[in-house]
Amino acid sequence: MGCLFIDTILADKNFSALHHMEGWKKFTNQIKAKKSKYNNDIRLKLLDVQSKDQSIRLIYQELKKTYTDDSDLVKSASEKMKKIDLEGVDIVAKIIDKYGWLGKDKIGKEANETLFLGIQHIDDLVVQSKYLPAIKDAVKKGNAEPWHLAFLTDRILMNQGKKQIYGTQKIITKNPETSYIIPLENPEKVDELRKEIGLDPLNDDLQEDGLSWNLEDYKKDLPRIEKLYKERVEKLPINKG
Repeated sequence: MGCLFIDTILADKNFSALHHMEGWKKFTNQIKAKKSKYNNDIRLKLLDVQSKDQSIRLIYQELKKTYTDDSDLVKSASEKMKKIDLEGVDIVAKIIDKYGWLGKDKIGKEANETLFLGIQHIDDLVVQSKYLPAIKDAVKKGNAEPWHLAFLTDRILMNQGKKQIYGTQKIITKNPETSYIIPLENPEKVDELRKEIGLDPLNDDLQEDGLSWNLEDYKKDLPRIEKLYKERVEKLPINKG
């Protein structure tokens, strides 16, 4: 159970009925003992970053369901999201630079995940490449999840205009004809690679966005995918000027 949710249970009066249950005191003492080992200042700072990060993304995705990308509302939400991402990565980067990649045992699961989210969402290739070795080392030490590394690796490859490894990156639009998974380096083994790092099969993931995964269908659709991806790559900052 995440400590962010536990904080809510402990503080929310709506859960007061639990306080009289057998074992409640023992449960709360265990939680307090666990939290006493955290760097709470950093933890709370990162939880605030996560709250803003997830909230603006929820708003942005909901707006995109109703409005077009060139609408003022979507544009405004997009700009706000960029601003929040910049503020978030500044906080996250300073923490990693000073303390290293803090594990769940030091700041809790949600705050630990925020270290990854801050680097992942900035979409700045220089920043992401800088912290890739740090997250690799963190995974080896158990201070970050393997899927964190998978997502960041694929995001960097996508931002470089290269093929991804784990199938975590896709482009989703209202038009199925312009929605696609970023090309894969080894499509025959993608599910095997995903399983190694604890990710669900690719088809399960894609279905959440109205796409599907079938190796033969992917190969047939590859010319369309590569054409759309090439058009996207040509617009990347590294290919301008």
